[in-house]
Amino acid sequence: MTFKEMQQILSEQLDIVHLADIARELSVSPQVINNWKNRNKIPYKYVKIIRDIEKKGVADNEINDSGFEFLKQLGQVSNSNIQKEEDEINIKEDIKNIILVAYNLFKEKYKTIISVTFAFMFISTIYVLFFAPIIFQSTVSIIPSGGSGKSNDIGGIASQFGINIASGSQSDIGSTDLIPDLIKSRSFLYSLLGRKFDIYNDGKKISLLEYFSGEEENFSINKEKYKRKASASLSGMISINKNKNNDILNITVSMNHANLVYKVAMAVVEEIDKIQKRITLSRVKEKLSFISNRMKNISIDLVNAEENLKKFRQNNRNILGSPGLLLEEDRLKRELASLERVYTTLKSQYEITRIEEIGSSKLIMVLDNPEIPMMRISPKRKDSVMKAGFFGFFISIFLTYFSTYIIDIYREIRS
Repeated sequence: MTFKEMQQILSEQLDIVHLADIARELSVSPQVINNWKNRNKIPYKYVKIIRDIEKKGVADNEINDSGFEFLKQLGQVSNSNIQKEEDEINIKEDIKNIILVAYNLFKEKYKTIISVTFAFMFISTIYVLFFAPIIFQSTVSIIPSGGSGKSNDIGGIASQFGINIASGSQSDIGSTDLIPDLIKSRSFLYSLLGRKFDIYNDGKKISLLEYFSGEEENFSINKEKYKRKASASLSGMISINKNKNNDILNITVSMNHANLVYKVAMAVVEEIDKIQKRITLSRVKEKLSFISNRMKNISIDLVNAEENLKKFRQNNRNILGSPGLLLEEDRLKRELASLERVYTTLKSQYEITRIEEIGSSKLIMVLDNPEIPMMRISPKRKDSVMKAGFFGFFISIFLTYFSTYIIDIYREIRS
């Protein structure tokens, strides 16, 4: 019997094609199968086994075909049930074959598998002990507080008289949608980098920019370059998570120093409040300037209206008998009353805006202050080593399983 005839019989009867599978079926090593292939001749002992497999397969097929036809004629077997049972049997056989393949591989190549697995675990251990960056986290929870609607109400009243008052309300600058973008802005990051911290509790304060730059020789020369690089790093260390059910924001800072990460988390809240106040104060000053200029113009118009009414009454002391003069007097009175109402509204708005300028109301409230972390969150040494071990085990199984085929392909290429 030739090697190709054996392959054809095993392929038809047992669905076996690969050399490693043939070796396991006949309980010989892959090297023996490879020798048979090179000689294209099968020993008589194994020819008999293969012929028995062929006869048994033919007999089983005849029995199965006749039984299936008989049951089908009686109407007791449905195609769907047969297909389902065959699928279940195939799945069980596949699982069984996978387990057997893994077992035989481990039995034959256990030294290689164990060596590769321990190599991965050793490399992972060295990495987490000496090279993996240590990360600490600290989280602060804040609630953005919207401003009152009084300014908008007064602005609405003033708009009825044709006055457009810029309504820089607190609710938009302190909204939950704006704060995440505010934290990622260059203005915020540069301001935070400029803050100084006593990182090592030695009484010496250094800025975050100096901390990130280290002892670089070109720091003073290329300070702008290091600032941009540090701001990108700092932005990646600050994450924001919004609660889906309410407006609570959780700001998490991740750094490699427990004391520093706590202080930076506190500084984040302070810088947000500082920037919000600066923007609010700028809006308030712009608003005051507009109202002040408008009041001056209205005051001039009001004085002119009063003078016009005064002159009209002096020139027309007896107007009861003249309907035209009465209508003119009513028109002057309406104009004067309208200007008085506008001036009163502007005066009220001016005083309220002055109070906003002097006041220092916070736009955010701190729900939970940050804490100094007691333990690092990364690296998790035990988990990392265990994961590396599992990964190395499966990689070694994969390599040993395909090593036979790789060797055969290499030999065929060489030949």
